[in-house]
Amino acid sequence: MTENYNDGRRCIYTSERNFTAENVKQIVDRAMSTHNANVGDIQRLYNYYRGRMDILDRTKEVRPEINNKVVINHAAEITNFKTGFTFGEPVQYVYRGKDTLDDANNKADDESLAALNKLMYKLGKSSKDRELAQWLFICGVAQRITLYEGKELHTYVCDPRCTFTIRANDFTKRVLLSVVCSTEDLADDIINNIPKKQYAIYSDNHFWRFEDSKCVEEKNIKCNPVVEYWANPTRQGCFETVLGIIDELNNIASNRADGIEQQIQSLTWFNNVEIDEKQFAELAAKGGICTKSAPNMPASIQMLQNVLDQTQTQTYADDLYQKMLQIAAVPDRKASAGGNTGQALIIGEGWTQAEAAAKSFEQSFDESEKLFVENVLKIIKTVTTSSTVPADFAELTVDDIDIKFTRNKTDNLLTKTQGLQNQLEAGIHPRIAIENCGLYSDPQQVYVESVEYLEKWKQQGEQDKAAIMKAADSSAPDEFDEIFRKLTEKGGADDGASV
Repeated sequence: MTENYNDGRRCIYTSERNFTAENVKQIVDRAMSTHNANVGDIQRLYNYYRGRMDILDRTKEVRPEINNKVVINHAAEITNFKTGFTFGEPVQYVYRGKDTLDDANNKADDESLAALNKLMYKLGKSSKDRELAQWLFICGVAQRITLYEGKELHTYVCDPRCTFTIRANDFTKRVLLSVVCSTEDLADDIINNIPKKQYAIYSDNHFWRFEDSKCVEEKNIKCNPVVEYWANPTRQGCFETVLGIIDELNNIASNRADGIEQQIQSLTWFNNVEIDEKQFAELAAKGGICTKSAPNMPASIQMLQNVLDQTQTQTYADDLYQKMLQIAAVPDRKASAGGNTGQALIIGEGWTQAEAAAKSFEQSFDESEKLFVENVLKIIKTVTTSSTVPADFAELTVDDIDIKFTRNKTDNLLTKTQGLQNQLEAGIHPRIAIENCGLYSDPQQVYVESVEYLEKWKQQGEQDKAAIMKAADSSAPDEFDEIFRKLTEKGGADDGASV
């Protein structure tokens, strides 16, 4: 029923295909053991993100009274960078295009897509995306649920410790069931003081709600409202591959703090000094030791110090830190000594690697986001909300929509604006040029609001096309006439010679 990975979250599978109130709870119960194992991993990673790391549980056998536990939260550093770099600007939906030259249809789709982006803004989707991304980068999986409640569309980010999916155990690996668990103190539980466990179970067309093992609600639904996202195929968190390095960096920092404290609190060595038992106990409590050597040796009192080599320790720590950044695909913040071009700095300091990792993540995100958009369209095409009517999205399908991530809008601003102008002058459709120049977080809305100002580029494109066609039409007869004339003259000369 389950497939285990060496690292990352485990997927849960089932061979069942027909689900009823009698067997669905049994399937969920069999899945709980794997889900609970995932919950343990998720909780540990979540604790690391919050600063609750293994270094806090360390023990020290030598001088246990000096036991500093220093936490340098590189897990939060990596997670916050990934979240901000990828989701710093809202995820937008842009027009993907159709195989049609009908401007009326294209305009209707543009307006529908602008209405969809407006609806997402009203739902606060950008903040929900950030919450979703945080779970994704911490533990590798996250879920989102979309519900229609009281003429309003709502979307919520689920806690992956309380939510999981069950997939088909064939080559499709498609989601068959989604489960959302919760614990509530119900009125009839006060006497026993045992809260009931609730399970909301969704399939593609059915919903069940259980309290413990009793089905209390059952109904048909249009679609499975829960969409599972995954950060990578192994469902690993962004800092999970460098946990060992994070632990070692914490260990180094703690030992360095111990070294400084031990130097300040150095032991005092009393050799051949007569003290009684009470004085010895007081001496030991204050960091002193007393010994006796051979007879007739002079008494001595001195400090015992062993200074830690901070230079070598820092070299080791820096090397580990650089390896951690490289493996996690996080750029180095260290300032350059100079002598490099801007592009060389982008490559050398890891920004290119970070961009490549973000694009790879986007591919995984897009697959699930399309399911989310499809669920939203199924709802808003059949019901009226406070801001939309079904007619607003009559012709819009998920195939018309492309998911757009925007990063570094002001980076190389002059180059991007020049690229936009070059595309427009080359005859590229203004919608495509705006989407690909990287200047705007909502290119679809920019295009809709700029249509009348972009007419000159359409007219210029039509004029250029007409000029090319005219030139082709005018040059073809001249070239043909010239060839015909030469052939005619040659033929006439041959005929004359034969006569």
